[in-house]
Amino acid sequence: MLTESVFNIPGTGLLAFESIENADLPMIHGTVLLGALIIVANLVVDTLYALLDPRVRRA
Repeated sequence: MLTESVFNIPGTGLLAFESIENADLPMIHGTVLLGALIIVANLVVDTLYALLDPRVRRA
């Protein structure tokens, strides 16, 4: 959200902040769900990468 404010680029962080200011609950739920989906997708990809590539595994 800070980067979006500094460079004046609209994004989901600013959208979420404005939704909180306006008490727009459906939009707040949507932005939180989008953030959670991104986190889960990153976790799945990192786990699959570690399982498929033996060079990445920890000792």
